[in-house]
Amino acid sequence: MFSLLRRTNWRSALDLLQTESARPVYVINLIRYRNFSAYRWYGLFVYPLVRLLGGMPVWVGRHVQSIGGEARFGNLLIVRYPSHRRFLAMILNPYYTIINDLREAGVERFEAAFSRAHGRNAPAHIHARYLVGLHGNPETRRDLDRLGAELRGAGLEQVIELREYAPLPATEPVLPSDPQPHTYKYNLFFRVDDPAQIEPLAERLRERAGECAVHLYRAVPRREYLPGMPLPEATEVPRPAGQTSV
Repeated sequence: MFSLLRRTNWRSALDLLQTESARPVYVINLIRYRNFSAYRWYGLFVYPLVRLLGGMPVWVGRHVQSIGGEARFGNLLIVRYPSHRRFLAMILNPYYTIINDLREAGVERFEAAFSRAHGRNAPAHIHARYLVGLHGNPETRRDLDRLGAELRGAGLEQVIELREYAPLPATEPVLPSDPQPHTYKYNLFFRVDDPAQIEPLAERLRERAGECAVHLYRAVPRREYLPGMPLPEATEVPRPAGQTSV
């Protein structure tokens, strides 16, 4: 209990408080679960605090297909906050530091950071059964543009583009369940009604991916995150041969 407060690097937290905040700010959570039952209890307890501070889950989904690049995480959560200072107020709240033990018990590995919406579209909710995520970095922007053009040319709607602008506060020592730096800083998401829409594009997307990743995610009903509900058949993607937990 209170291990998060003891391990927080307060210099990084103070520096972040002085950094200009996007309004709104998005946190992309990429998660590999260790114990989904424990994470469900964490979700139940943290949700009122998120809402109290003006936050809201934008979209919750599970990885179902890798079109280009390696699948590193099984679960995608996009959460919107009024600013990153509101997020900091949440994780430094004594109530949060208690329930964070459930998050640490539930998570095997985790990437997250603060991102801002690029362009005019900054939705509070994304209504989509499936999303195609294009994941890249500033140096692979040209590849991302080509991939996006392929999807737009096929009639898919881009619902949001998120660009990372600040990491979450550092912790010392760092646990595998703590927020790790994002592998990909630029993330574009496209609405998909039927995975069959992607099949004719898959080969061209793989050819154009370069150093980017292209993944298909399926929306997860919120009831799956309630304690006591039957566990889904799979909450993770298979690890590549030889890969072990960290």
